[in-house]
Amino acid sequence: MGDALTIRRYRATDHAAVWALHHVAERADAPDRIPPVVADDPAYGDVHRIEDTDLRQGGELLVGVLDDQLVAISGIERVDPERAYVKRGRVHHAHHGRRFGRALMRALEKRARALSYRVLEPTPLSIAARRDNSI
Repeated sequence: MGDALTIRRYRATDHAAVWALHHVAERADAPDRIPPVVADDPAYGDVHRIEDTDLRQGGELLVGVLDDQLVAISGIERVDPERAYVKRGRVHHAHHGRRFGRALMRALEKRARALSYRVLEPTPLSIAARRDNSI
């Protein structure tokens, strides 16, 4: 198994892997317990419309690939012309401690600068979840 993480922009063909990683990393679900894709799901609808909700709206979603497997994701969402939220930071639990999250964050910071954002901050929801100790 190689150690080199490849970071690149999300592609539509990544959707199933992003959906699975989102659930596996968030809830430590087993791969056979991943819920089916429901495009109008109010909790996760934007995950199914990444091109529309992120990429075409001044945001970004980067994926980390290791040995042809998507193992990490993170993105930014436009707040205003100078600010963006960091969102969807996920690293598969089997790869924790390998600094993949840090590598994705550095790539997001570089992309944010290219998009002219001056400030990156966590989403209000992630702040509340951490405060409530729910993540």
